[in-house]
This record gives sequence, C-alpha cells and structure tokens, in this order.
Amino acid sequence: MIAENLDEHVLDIYDIEDIHIRRVDYLQYIDYFRRKENGENTDDLQIEMEKAGLDSSVLVYDVDNIEFYNIPYDVVIHGDSSAMLPVAISTPTSAPAVAASAPATCQHHYVKMVDYAYSKKFKAVSMGQPIEQVKMRMEMEGMDPSVLDLDMNTVGFLNIPEGELVKYPDGHTEPCCSSSAPAVAAPVPVPTASAAPVEDEFKFTREWNQKFRERCEAKDKEALDKKKEVMKEAQEELEKWREERAKKLEAKAEMNRQEEEKLIEGNKEDMACANPWERVNKLVDMNAETSHDMARMKQVMIRMKGDAAKM
Repeated sequence: MIAENLDEHVLDIYDIEDIHIRRVDYLQYIDYFRRKENGENTDDLQIEMEKAGLDSSVLVYDVDNIEFYNIPYDVVIHGDSSAMLPVAISTPTSAPAVAASAPATCQHHYVKMVDYAYSKKFKAVSMGQPIEQVKMRMEMEGMDPSVLDLDMNTVGFLNIPEGELVKYPDGHTEPCCSSSAPAVAAPVPVPTASAAPVEDEFKFTREWNQKFRERCEAKDKEALDKKKEVMKEAQEELEKWREERAKKLEAKAEMNRQEEEKLIEGNKEDMACANPWERVNKLVDMNAETSHDMARMKQVMIRMKGDAAKM
C-alpha cells in the first residue's frame, strides 16, 4: 500500500463480529491509556497527543478494543476468554511456564515499524546489491530510503502476507505469533556451545556475487590493458606520420626555393638581353596546342625576333 501511495493506516481498524478493533503502537500509546485508566481528563490527554503528532481519536476506544503491536519483550499482554483481544498491560515478576515456547515476535523490541515491502529491500542489500542503487529504486517507488540505514534486527514489518516469512540476520523470523493465541513474553534463549550454528541462507549468493565481481574486475583490467596498448600503438603511428609530413614539407620548401632562384636568375638574364622579342618568345609556348590556328602569329614573332637581332 505504501508503494502504491495508499494509506496503510486503513488496516489499523477492523471488526470482529460487532466489535470495532483498533491497532496501535504500544510504545507510543500505552502511557496515555494508563493515564486515562488512572482518572486523568480524556480531553487534556487528547490535546497532549495531538501536540505529539499522535491520533487522539484512539482514546475514544475502550482499552478492551485495542490491539497493540511493537510490544517490548519484557511485557505480558493479557486477553479475554476468546484470546482475540490483547488488552491490559503489566510487567510480571516471573514469566509463566508457557513462556518458554512463546513466539519470537514477543521477544523483540523494534524501533521502527514499516510495511512488508521494505523487507524485500533489506534482502536485496544482503544479496550484494549496492545499497545506493536500492535506495534510488525506493525513492522512485515512493518509499523511505533512510530505513535501510537501520539495523534490520530493529525493524518490524507490518502487513506480512499469509504464508510469508521475514528472516532476520539474528536468526529469528516474522511472523511467529498466531492471532488465535495471546502473546506472552518468553525469556531470551541463551546460546550454548552445543547449539547448532544458524545456516546462512545467503552464503551461496554472496559467494556467487563475489566470484562474479572478480570476473568482472579481471575483464575490466584486460580491457584497460588492451586499450592502453592500442593507444600506445596509435601514438607511435601518429608520431611517425608527423615526422614523414615534416620531411615532405621541408623537401617541398627546398624545391620551391630552388625554382624561385632559377626564375630570378632567368629574369635577370632576360632583362640583360638587348632583343626584347627574344624575351617575348621565351614567355610564349610555341608548342602549346590550341583550337585556333596560331601558325601565322608564330611566324610573325619569329621574324620579329630575327629582325631585331640584325639591327
């Protein structure tokens, strides 16, 4: 419901036959119910609850119609004969004999209660997915990514689907309480040297992820080394091309200088020549092919050159 932007608190109110039941957080509301039972004014208590950001309408319900969750492990909840409505709160001096087989839910104190969907995100992180990527997906889904900064052992989950179990890193599972029996506190079992070790269900996944990362790192290193080798070869080819180009440009410049010197020397000789028609004949290509008949003009130029030489 949280992922779909729905109000998850709608599930906090339900009916059993003709009785309205309200689910509330034990740690947040129990003190107000105690003060109400001790005779304090309900209106004053509701004002105080609203200032604290709590739902003051909860006090309208009789304590017999309240179902508490997030109950500390050292608190016993007594119910009526149907064992459906956990109500009065007390701290016993000694646990009853049946406490040894009590469900684990009653033994854990959770600092934050969130929707079951968050358990999937904790599991994704435990399987090796980068926590920042998981947080980005949570933001896109409208979830609070800061929940992943908490220790999963201190986070409780609401609305767990029937038949589903949430496994915690410390070994306990949720849900482990039946709604048909009153929840009672059980002493925390003391591990002994002969106790069987808790099987790590994610061991294979973590090993596979580790090997996969190692293969990826090896391929990345191989690709990087190959890239460096190609870049080195390319740099050598570029330097070789630059050297050859410089040599060609130098040779071209030298040839241009020689031709320029020849042209200057030829111009000096032509200027020193007394026959101007001889210079004209040098400037005109007599062997050039053209679409016009230039034979008459060539004859005239040759004759003028000869006449000027006789003078």
